[in-house]
Amino acid sequence: MTDDSAFIRYLEEENVSFILPADIILLMKRSEEIDEKTALDYLEKMKHFIREEVYNDVKKDIKEAKK
Repeated sequence: MTDDSAFIRYLEEENVSFILPADIILLMKRSEEIDEKTALDYLEKMKHFIREEVYNDVKKDIKEAKK
């Protein structure tokens, strides 16, 4: 477990609202602040800093977001 995982678990246990950077990219895509290509480019740049599962889930969600 990474320090990030422990910190996120702590926030959840304490009912502290938070948002992850990958989720911000998805929200920006859904709100049409950025297009799909830009969202995927941003996500790719952070690939090495997030869990593979999160990366894959957000990538799928970006591609499925309303166009």
